[in-house]
Amino acid sequence: MTKKEIDNISEEDEYMEYWENKGTMKAKENSMYKDLCKSKEEKYNMIIELTVPWQRKLVARLIDEIKSIENARSSIEMENTVKLIYNNNKEMAESK
Repeated sequence: MTKKEIDNISEEDEYMEYWENKGTMKAKENSMYKDLCKSKEEKYNMIIELTVPWQRKLVARLIDEIKSIENARSSIEMENTVKLIYNNNKEMAESK
């Protein structure tokens, strides 16, 4: 989408979808993001390896739950940020 097309988006949902997708794709290309994800995954794996064998399955499930909670929280934060930007842009456009 071009800048002009973005400015012409009239629906909040369209605006949010565009910026969430663009932000996610841009973050995945960033080397710092990749390094942080790799480091975090290595730490999770280390925790599982240090756990006694008969508890590893339980610990792995707990880690999966933690990841799900983190993803949900990140998604909500991103959604709220995009909504604020959209509403601010809309107010500025209306005041002109």
